[in-house]
Amino acid sequence: MNNLLTEYTENPLGLDIAKPRFSWTPQLPQTAYCIRVFVDEAQGKTSILWNSGVVESRLPFCDYAGAPLQSMTRYRWTVCLRDEMGSWTDESPSAYFELALLEESLWQGSWIGPTISSNIVWSFRNEISLSHRVVKARAYLATVGFSELWVNGEKAGKNVLDPANTDYDKHIHYVTYDISEQLQQGENAIGILLSKGWATHEKFLLQVYIWLENGDCVSLFSDAKNTIMFPSPILSATVYSGEIYCSEYERPDWCLPVMESLAELHKEDWSFFCTCLPRRREDNPGLFDQYSRAYYI
Repeated sequence: MNNLLTEYTENPLGLDIAKPRFSWTPQLPQTAYCIRVFVDEAQGKTSILWNSGVVESRLPFCDYAGAPLQSMTRYRWTVCLRDEMGSWTDESPSAYFELALLEESLWQGSWIGPTISSNIVWSFRNEISLSHRVVKARAYLATVGFSELWVNGEKAGKNVLDPANTDYDKHIHYVTYDISEQLQQGENAIGILLSKGWATHEKFLLQVYIWLENGDCVSLFSDAKNTIMFPSPILSATVYSGEIYCSEYERPDWCLPVMESLAELHKEDWSFFCTCLPRRREDNPGLFDQYSRAYYI
């Protein structure tokens, strides 16, 4: 058999479904199947998590029914089939899937966006210093509007206009990025480009987990304390009228580990909002003064 899919996707990264569906394409008519799911350790098949046993069925799909799956964990699965002559196929090559963030508590950051919605594409920058070599890193980016993730000067992923548009009052999508190869030991910069898209008021929520060679897991997330914001060269981006681009706003180092042009930006309290902090100084003067770290031209 071939075309092994999890939730109708080949080797998906970042599922947030506790009991995903497996599917496959039989080479011959099947009368039964047997699926095995493994915890993926160092890309190998070890630690069997679930064995479906022999299931009498001609349907080329099955929902996972084993022990609870864990967030940010990769699993592999295989299937073998019985044909109408009663013969079993060899076990298929394994396919994999990786879960994202099943528990809300794993989102440690706050929603961030401009105080007033506009057609400007905004740039956001966050920095992190890593003490050891990166073994694995995942970034989870939820957006009301459209966004792009940039790491150390490179765009993460190939898509544009992510995530898919939804009714934001009911459901907000997030995208999972593998940024293991883009991070480095030492200084790193993570950037977000944020546009309004179909939203009434654009905003984003970022959560990054980084596993280091020494065994530590480091968390980086969107918050007002460590985030700076400034306009990108795209001064207007609309669904119907395209873009207005001004090269005078270009900063090639805007998400490089060292941003020399940062000195050109002038500090101003609350150029952007953050959901967990006071919007006005009189609401909480201490928190307002401590975390007002936005920048503008």
